[in-house]
Amino acid sequence: MLLAALLAVPGTSLAQRNMIVARQPPPAMGCMGRWVGSARNGTGAPWTIVMDVSAPGGPMCGAIEYPSLGCGGMLINCVTRSGQSTFVEQYTHNPGTCAPDGTIVARCNGRMMQWTWVGQEVVRTTLVRQ
Repeated sequence: MLLAALLAVPGTSLAQRNMIVARQPPPAMGCMGRWVGSARNGTGAPWTIVMDVSAPGGPMCGAIEYPSLGCGGMLINCVTRSGQSTFVEQYTHNPGTCAPDGTIVARCNGRMMQWTWVGQEVVRTTLVRQ
């Protein structure tokens, strides 16, 4: 809806319209792609997140890094159903600097991912598609 409104603005050149359209990820991509952002649990300091989703489902579908914590690993046992994706973390390096592995539940809409980590607690944030 917003995209159609932007494209209909008088005086918008063809080049500007093409740039607007090029920035919109195809709807079929769902949660696939690179996502970045940060989160905070409780009153602690925020920590950074880089999540690469390479497949919508399967036994291994991507990777996750927490650069500010120095740990990360793979996304496994991935399922996408009814617009919601679920990923299980499996840390492969420095697991002691992160909380124990958790499950990520995500809803992706264009450039935004509503990200929920479920483990020792529940942490919610929004990641942005890069």
